[in-house]
Amino acid sequence: MSAICQVTGRKPQFGKTVSHSHRRHSRRWNPN
Repeated sequence: MSAICQVTGRKPQFGKTVSHSHRRHSRRWNPN
């Protein structure tokens, strides 16, 4: 399942979340 916006055609962006103790986890921002 690809999360692509049907209006603007944008794809999700990938990045990292860093918690308070600087633990890094990869996350994804979906276009809403």
